[in-house]
Amino acid sequence: MARFHHAQRATATAGPVAQGPVPGLRRGARFVAPGPMPHRVRPSVARSRVVEVVTVLVGSVAALREVRREDLSVFHGVLGTDPAFHAKVMLEPWVPTTVAVAQARYDAGLAKEPDPRAPVQFTVQSTTDNAGRCLGWGTLWGIDLHQRIAHLGVGLIPAGRGRGLGLDAVRLLCRYAFEVRDLHRVGLETFATNEPMRRTALAAGFTQEGVLRESGYSMGERVDEVLYGLLRSDWKAAQAG
Repeated sequence: MARFHHAQRATATAGPVAQGPVPGLRRGARFVAPGPMPHRVRPSVARSRVVEVVTVLVGSVAALREVRREDLSVFHGVLGTDPAFHAKVMLEPWVPTTVAVAQARYDAGLAKEPDPRAPVQFTVQSTTDNAGRCLGWGTLWGIDLHQRIAHLGVGLIPAGRGRGLGLDAVRLLCRYAFEVRDLHRVGLETFATNEPMRRTALAAGFTQEGVLRESGYSMGERVDEVLYGLLRSDWKAAQAG
């Protein structure tokens, strides 16, 4: 089960990919600059291993923390330099750009008033990494406060794949959606060719709800998009079981 930690400062191809917005990238893409995150802290929890005083969600192998400016160079290292990977997670076509562009958007976003409907961005790291190195991202996006629904997206860099971090990150995002944001339903969408993400969705308790035939385009090919959904009642039942 995920834990909410208030971390203390320390002194010292493709894995699962679900569509959704990426920190520091333009709004037309599936990912945007982070904003303040509502949180809940359980004072009885032990001290976290994460550097800096931030609120994090901690699972068995993955932790979700706030996006830091230095994380953007990691995101750019895969999305900005790998057109094939970019095509799996972004709505817009890949174009050559620099990490400075993402950093400028990040900086501009810090001055904006928080919007409860805006995507909530997290960085994925390992729970055992004292340095808090960025291994990917997770996003709750498409938040509808009237219908109480949203979508989630997860992406990992190569160093974070094959370690169970993707599944843990999806579970943590669901916990944030249902327990912190009190949402009713979370959707997850991915290409039919992305077998790791499809397995992850089912392992996290999602139900496959449909297929949009050839609704996606990736590197010269039309691809089916598979739709998954998880209801709050199903999530709560799984937690109780």
